[in-house]
Amino acid sequence: MSALKSNSVQNFDLNTTFINLVTAMQLEKPTYLAKVKYKPEVELLRRILTEAKFSRGKAINEFCWITKDRVAKLEDADYATYPYPKTDKWILRDLFKLLTKENVIELEQPLEKLNSLLWDKLKNDDIVSLNTTEEIMLLKEIIKIVKSKSFSNTLIVANILHNNDYWMKDWKRINRLGISDLPTLISALKEFIKYLNR
Repeated sequence: MSALKSNSVQNFDLNTTFINLVTAMQLEKPTYLAKVKYKPEVELLRRILTEAKFSRGKAINEFCWITKDRVAKLEDADYATYPYPKTDKWILRDLFKLLTKENVIELEQPLEKLNSLLWDKLKNDDIVSLNTTEEIMLLKEIIKIVKSKSFSNTLIVANILHNNDYWMKDWKRINRLGISDLPTLISALKEFIKYLNR
């Protein structure tokens, strides 16, 4: 199948899912999906569900082509991973460069604290999830400080802000839906699956 045809099929599926969801929401009151209003939100839920479906398929030794072609089952939602915001070692490296070069005193304490919290994770992975409130709040504080200052090296600042926005996008979107933890996400996905399979 050509890439163009594949994209049009995916777009059609996304539109159909969105229409099914909106229709179902008008007929009955969803518990967890009440704030879903836009296609990017549906797309995010489908992506999380697809990842969960493949995680379950792997756990039960299901062949990947079977997993790919089958409809989502309620049990798939139990294998979901919450999309916590992430950061990578390059963002932290750039922040330390900024701290050293520009001598921003306000950055020193929160940056050192965040680095110490993430140090063990960063030894093994280039990209890490910020899965505690303290880690998320520290990163938000750091980004707020970076946005409030003017720096001589705007390229590093632009890179930090761009990468941070990229890694926090899904977390912000899922939180706007009122889904703030894994149990709520699993319940929302189970509700989503019911609407998908209509």
